[in-house]
Amino acid sequence: MSSGASPDDRGPVKDDRPSVLLLSEYFPSTSEDVVGSFQRMGLFVDAITPLAALDMLFFVPPRSRPSDNHLRAHVERLRDRWEALRELSFCARWEPEGGVRLPRVWARQAHCLAAGAVSYYPERVSFQTSGPAQVAAVRQRLEHRPQAVFAHTLGAMAPLLLSGSDLPPIFFDLNDVEDRKLDREMESGAGSPLDLRRRAARRTLNRSVRQAVRLATQTYVCADEDRDLLKNRVPGSEVITVPNAVQVPDALPLGHDPVLLFLGSFWYQPNVDAARFLMHEVLPRVRRMVPEAILVIAGPAPERIPEHASPVAGVEITGFVEDLRALYQRARVFCCPIERGAGTRIKIIEAAAHGRPVVATPFGAAGLEFLNERDVLLRDDADSFAEACVRLLEDDALCARLGVSARAVATRLYDRRSVSKDVTRLMADVLRSQPREARSAAHG
Repeated sequence: MSSGASPDDRGPVKDDRPSVLLLSEYFPSTSEDVVGSFQRMGLFVDAITPLAALDMLFFVPPRSRPSDNHLRAHVERLRDRWEALRELSFCARWEPEGGVRLPRVWARQAHCLAAGAVSYYPERVSFQTSGPAQVAAVRQRLEHRPQAVFAHTLGAMAPLLLSGSDLPPIFFDLNDVEDRKLDREMESGAGSPLDLRRRAARRTLNRSVRQAVRLATQTYVCADEDRDLLKNRVPGSEVITVPNAVQVPDALPLGHDPVLLFLGSFWYQPNVDAARFLMHEVLPRVRRMVPEAILVIAGPAPERIPEHASPVAGVEITGFVEDLRALYQRARVFCCPIERGAGTRIKIIEAAAHGRPVVATPFGAAGLEFLNERDVLLRDDADSFAEACVRLLEDDALCARLGVSARAVATRLYDRRSVSKDVTRLMADVLRSQPREARSAAHG
């Protein structure tokens, strides 16, 4: 069942403005809200704030709903950051209990598949936001007549696809095209016993994405390539590129210590793979030329890195770091050897915004407007990657030039305030167009 919360015990904050209902599978806990998906959510929250109050409904794992005291602290923290927040609600994700008769579960899942009401977790299609309780929670919030709905990622669209007719305008941040993400995972696991299951999941996700884009008033993705793909798949749909963006901080002075930095959430396997590549392939080569070089690996869930308890020589695994500016201030070079995944790497944008020179794989920098040798150094094997790092550790002029150039690109194209204002204008145009035509979805 869903449950609501507000910043104090007196009920929801009084706010006479129209509201937007935000739906998401991802609740920004203290140690996670610097991760890319939450930064992107925050970009859209910033965009909605000038237009309406926000009611938020998060789908959370069963038994993980915060206690009342913890919940109030979360709400206060989020309201300090997101002033438009009016009410916060939770609904547990759907996990059929053992006592539920299997035919009923199968029938429900078949209905969800027909409607495209699914989400995706690594290697499997999920129905966690498609159960009766999740649909009922969304319908309950829709009874408050929000001016619009903002659906954060594909799973948030699932209950809307099952919720019935007369929906308000829906702003849908798909971010990454899920079946394209799965394509890349399949490329890295060719020949595995999971191939058939993954191929079936790809077909399901392709249909789900198309259904969600058809239902949405506006769909947002982070790369032009994905925008063009969806426009071809769903003719007449309004699909818009909204790049990942960061708050551009004050410039940092050039780092002088030989410190390489990699930053990411290690719940995400491509980040684990990248960290291990740096530890075992890049750093030993760098230390042959710069023996005092250090690799700092930072981010949530470090225990998912097999070597976290006993890292190799020259490696520091810090876990979650709250003060990112201090972390970047310590670093001389930022490394991003990502080889698979989807979307664009917000970590590269963030490092560039701090004025740090970046060495990345071509795949890691794909979809971003940073040019090789002008703004970043792109390398595709361990020898050349390590050589680029050594160049930057030893050459102050090159290090400074790349840092300044990358920061200029980040400021021009990926500044969060500017991108957020563009999204506000897009949403405002929709909300001003009255009367609106009601959109219909399948009945759950």
